[in-house]
Amino acid sequence: MALLALAFFWAYRTGQWKHENKPLTVKKHGRKRKSIFRYGLDELQHTIKNFTVEKNDFIKSLELLYGT
Repeated sequence: MALLALAFFWAYRTGQWKHENKPLTVKKHGRKRKSIFRYGLDELQHTIKNFTVEKNDFIKSLELLYGT
């Protein structure tokens, strides 16, 4: 359970950071295109999948996880 909570927090914090740098668009009905969690999860998946190219983004997401 703790591991699941940690993974959720990591994706959510990554989504917040990404949203600050590149805000999500808002649809006509007023909701965001994606949730903050999904935005972060997609970013983490992309970063881990392309680790050899995206090392700096992975390090930044780890810093977000540990608060440094």
